[in-house]
Amino acid sequence: MRTAACVLFAAATVLTAVAATAAEPALHKSDVLLARLAARHGYLVSPGFRPIISGWLADKPAAAVPLLVRTHDPEAAADAVARNGGRVGTRAGIVLSVTMPLASAVALLDEPSVRFVEVPPGKFLRLNVSNPEVGALDVENGKGLPMDLDGSGVVLGLVDSGLDLSHPEMKNDDGTSRVKYLWNQDVDPAESPPPEYGYGLECTGAALDEATCNAPDIIGHGTHVSGTMGGDGHKYPGMAPGATFVVAKSNRFDRLIDAAAYVFARADQLGMPCTINMSLGGHYGPHDGTSGEEIGLSELTKTPGHIIVAAAGNEGSDVIHLGYTATADPQKTMLEVRTGEFGDTAVFNTWSEAASEIEFAVGIGVDAGEELIETDWFKGGQAWFETELVKDNMRMGTVGFQSGIYEPNGKMLIDVYVEPNTGNPDTAYGNAGGFQWYLKVRGKGRFDAWSASQGFLAPGSNFSDQAGAGIVPGDNSGSVGMPATSPGIISVAAYMTKNTWKDIEGEFKTVPGTVGAIAFFSSIGPSGDEARTGFKPEVAAPGQYIAAALADDGIVLSPGTQIDRTHVMMQGTSMACPHVNGIVGLMLQADPQLTVEKARRIIMKTAARDSFTGTDQNYTWGAGKVRALPAVKMALGIGFCESDADCREGRTCVSSKCVQSAGGTCYEEGDCAAGLECVAAVCAKPVAPDAGTPDAGPAPDAGTSDNAPDDESSKGCGCTTLGLADDSKTGIQETGIDEISNVKSGGAKGALTAESFLKKLNEAGLKVKDRTEVLGKLVGAGLCIQASAGGAGFTVCEYGDAGQADKGAAKRKAIFGESAVEHVSSGTVLTLAPSSDEKVKKAQAKIAEVFGNLGKSAKKDQKDNKDGKDK
Repeated sequence: MRTAACVLFAAATVLTAVAATAAEPALHKSDVLLARLAARHGYLVSPGFRPIISGWLADKPAAAVPLLVRTHDPEAAADAVARNGGRVGTRAGIVLSVTMPLASAVALLDEPSVRFVEVPPGKFLRLNVSNPEVGALDVENGKGLPMDLDGSGVVLGLVDSGLDLSHPEMKNDDGTSRVKYLWNQDVDPAESPPPEYGYGLECTGAALDEATCNAPDIIGHGTHVSGTMGGDGHKYPGMAPGATFVVAKSNRFDRLIDAAAYVFARADQLGMPCTINMSLGGHYGPHDGTSGEEIGLSELTKTPGHIIVAAAGNEGSDVIHLGYTATADPQKTMLEVRTGEFGDTAVFNTWSEAASEIEFAVGIGVDAGEELIETDWFKGGQAWFETELVKDNMRMGTVGFQSGIYEPNGKMLIDVYVEPNTGNPDTAYGNAGGFQWYLKVRGKGRFDAWSASQGFLAPGSNFSDQAGAGIVPGDNSGSVGMPATSPGIISVAAYMTKNTWKDIEGEFKTVPGTVGAIAFFSSIGPSGDEARTGFKPEVAAPGQYIAAALADDGIVLSPGTQIDRTHVMMQGTSMACPHVNGIVGLMLQADPQLTVEKARRIIMKTAARDSFTGTDQNYTWGAGKVRALPAVKMALGIGFCESDADCREGRTCVSSKCVQSAGGTCYEEGDCAAGLECVAAVCAKPVAPDAGTPDAGPAPDAGTSDNAPDDESSKGCGCTTLGLADDSKTGIQETGIDEISNVKSGGAKGALTAESFLKKLNEAGLKVKDRTEVLGKLVGAGLCIQASAGGAGFTVCEYGDAGQADKGAAKRKAIFGESAVEHVSSGTVLTLAPSSDEKVKKAQAKIAEVFGNLGKSAKKDQKDNKDGKDK
């Protein structure tokens, strides 16, 4: 179990060392995690300092240390890294991700091009009605959209514990893997690593298709997350079931910049936009967007089509934060010091302005009033300090302090470490039986502190909420973790959508909580510097409880949560995050050049608010509950808007809605400007029912029919066709097309839903613009369609008598273009003529294939659509 602790525990501790002797390198250019590592391995040892090593730090090898190098000259710094035996993995603006031996890292501090060196602290994971809750099925079914979207042509990036490659939801119909690249960062020594990085194992091709890649998801976290954001199962469909996956696997998560850069690079090779899910985080650091990791990840999202979404954290019910203005009279906060298999050291990192004069001391007492023994006072700028607390010959534990100016934000960072004596048989949560630890503060200025002791499967140490005379309680504000506080990342809170289910044994399980309310564990804002990071969290999504994919070798963390052989219930902002990431994937399919700034604005502007969220943006819910359909519409430029810049070409922002002028394509009521109606996919002036088919131009001559004929006296198209019709004769309803059916021709019938029709067009590869034009022109002209013989194109037939055809000829030629239309002598049939334009020929062939196969697959599509709505 101790080995597992070193893998999962993330209480990494860092700060700038300032107590350097003349013989030591430029310690003011390093963080203290590097100093502590060096001390452990015999470098930079200050007299009297015995480093307190957390579980994560204890096994960090001296031979290959991950570093983030901040520089004013990236080229010179990269040369310095290479000259000192290191390797640069990712260049993210002024931040370089580096791997090098510890001794060389110490030498790197003397390089003039190196501004600051820090060791990225490890992170830990953030551990089904959710799909229809957020409206993803409406998007997949094309409700009110020019196309149905499922994430096709988009990469969903995963930085997580791995992925079960054999899971059926990760396989294409032909048995190949939906995962195109996978990098296991933890394989050591390196085995076929990505050439850019030189460590770990990269899998492609057959290793992924045959699920032989060495990247097991023992925890099952990554597999579950992947199922939510992109699983294609009918029972529990993901947000973007047509997407492609690229994975970076780790258990330490101390190389996040390399992981993100790798995923983006492989997506670029595939020619696809990409959004990365990071359901992980930690609390060591400033929480203000100034750490090397926060800056580096933000830099990677500056490219359009590169987006990162992260879990806000699961510390919303933990007293993880302490902050107030110190006074000359000491004030005290009680500590809940917990130890166990996931780490023996409580770590509290405190941040204050450099000019502040704040001192800290740690003590232990019987209760809030009686103090038995405590350390001396410690203030910023002092040398490393460590002492044992002993009372009546009983060793209570060890306390350490370290301090320094954190160069990136200019603040004083003081770390406080408490290592209880766990050898005492009479202990409770790391405290000697009957005793309690406390933190004392005095001085001038404000400070903020976070507990960095949280782990994946065990609670960490926290401040106490105990209050009273001279006792200041901790709180849960500012509990959004890093890297979700990065300005280039969208952070996600969690709310409850399910509190009862039937498990694999057929037993119903019920958990406390109110459906629709915020999850009790969901972390709360603000960040450490809202002006720099932006509002945190941005939005909330379903995260309690979520049914999704179960890894074949994965752990069922809680009894009664497995619901069948391949699915399990989980909760956490880890589960909320992939909902938003998958929705961003749908938005990227709509707009592959979407930027993270625009994606954030769309997600927040289209979020839903109700009695749970309140009417205003807040630090619990962000902007509200994420909603897929309005977000995708805004990405397409046909939905909510704040200015004309939010609307697609040809549309104008009127009363916060992108509307189309007369003659333009529409998809649902409300798409058209004032005084116009959406009739047969075209914005037109309303006309009397018997005056003819409404259109954007002059009213057609009397007698021109509207849609499909209703009775046997009507002659129909004069050919076996597929017609576009509905009871209201408009051809278009809220879903795009209300019904597609074989109209009367030999009595053949075979209704298809609008979703099935649009799905077929999407599968044929028709772009949004092409599809819009085809549907709008056909239905707007009052025509029906069928595949042409030989598959060279398709035939367009007019409803009604042949004698009426000439009256609409001018309109049809204007719609289809004179050069592309052959008007048959009877006046009843239009056929797209062969074209020398290769694009036109390909489009014609695809359209013909679509309409030729519609009838055959109608029943199957109807069944698939029904199955997809079961969740």
